Amino acid sequence: MANLFNKYIYETYKSIVGIGQSGTSGLIPGTIQPLTDGEGNELPIRVSDTDVEVDYLTSKNLFIEAYGEVIDQNGVWVGPQQGMSGTSGTSGTSGATGTSGTSGVNGSSGQTGSAGTSGTSGIGSSGTSGTAGTSGLTGSSGTSGQAGSSGTSGQNGTSGANGTSGTSGISQPGTPGTSGTSGTSGTAGTSGSNGVSGGRLYYFNQSQASSVSPYKLLSTVPVIGAQQTVAKTLTNNQQNLLVQEFLTNELGFTVIPAGPQTFHLHFSFPAAAADIDTYVTMELANSAGIGYGTIVTSSVEKLPYNDGQVGLVMPDVIFPATSINATDRMIVKIYVNNNDNTNRSLVWYTEDGDYSYVTTTVSAESGTSGTSGTSGINGAQGDAGSSGTSGLNGTSGTDGNNGTSGTSGVDGSGTSGTSGISPSGTITTSGPNTIANVWSGTQAEYTALGSYSATTLYFIE
Repeated sequence: MANLFNKYIYETYKSIVGIGQSGTSGLIPGTIQPLTDGEGNELPIRVSDTDVEVDYLTSKNLFIEAYGEVIDQNGVWVGPQQGMSGTSGTSGTSGATGTSGTSGVNGSSGQTGSAGTSGTSGIGSSGTSGTAGTSGLTGSSGTSGQAGSSGTSGQNGTSGANGTSGTSGISQPGTPGTSGTSGTSGTAGTSGSNGVSGGRLYYFNQSQASSVSPYKLLSTVPVIGAQQTVAKTLTNNQQNLLVQEFLTNELGFTVIPAGPQTFHLHFSFPAAAADIDTYVTMELANSAGIGYGTIVTSSVEKLPYNDGQVGLVMPDVIFPATSINATDRMIVKIYVNNNDNTNRSLVWYTEDGDYSYVTTTVSAESGTSGTSGTSGINGAQGDAGSSGTSGLNGTSGTDGNNGTSGTSGVDGSGTSGTSGISPSGTITTSGPNTIANVWSGTQAEYTALGSYSATTLYFIE
């Protein structure tokens, strides 16, 4: 405020600051009121007897008693960089317990698993040895015969008669020895397990040309060699693109039994969003490879995306019992469909680690004989009963009869183990080599072999 000393009111009233509008009492009000100059113009400060409000500050420097300077002369905040911690809030009360959810609906049953692998032939265990027969009891000794009494002496006389002889002692026979017990029979060896039978397999041999062009060979004999692939590109929404076509040799049987013919096909494709499916057609052909039968189509199966790895898809077709000629062949063709608006690429695999093949209802060719169970070991022979001892001679009596011999223990023979059941028939092949052995196992076991024999037939389960 300007110095009012020795000044008249009319010279200074304009600069005098007051409270409220003209006409007020001049006391500090209980409610907030603006400060005004001597002409009644409001200042940007309002006061009451308890509060002060400031609309804005023109000073660049700001000092707070507890912190000192908090805004410097350039208007930059230089005070504390972090606010003081507030007091902790009180804990809220616990919410009410939620009601239990209803039980979920049971899921549907899973599909039936594929058939187990063939059991190996059991070897019969050896029979235990028979126990030895016990020894026959010793016959007791015969009692001694009593002595005959002496004849009386003849009196002396002329030609006196001799006394009579004493009677002979009675002999007692010894008791016969008992027979030795028979040895127990050896335990029979266990029977070998029956082999598991399955349908005949036909392999997609991409590396072998059929005798009829342009087909590849569909054969009961797999190729032991490098993996084969067929790459295909489908345009957007392209349908019924042929991947490959195969032809069998003459089938050599006259009836295809009723049931499913199941194809095991290996594919890979690069995109998870791709919608690609596959199916197979089958048609009977004559010995020259010319189709003449009704074309049968399998189920259509979506290819599973396997993160760029090779995956398995299994379309199948149900055959009624069908009579054919022994010289007939079968034409099999593999197709794919693209069901989206994008061009797609895929690869089909066969031979080596990812062999594509078909399981049929035709009886599998006979395998080699199973290993016979070993015979049980014969039980040991029972010991013979000991002979009864001879009766002792009685004095002046006849000799006692000998005790009878104990009968010999019967040999305890172990029963032989039964032989494992062997499949019948012979192995035939159209290849240049004679098949001497048959091997069966999983794909992983087959791959682990590393090397393969040209005279061994390999079955992958």
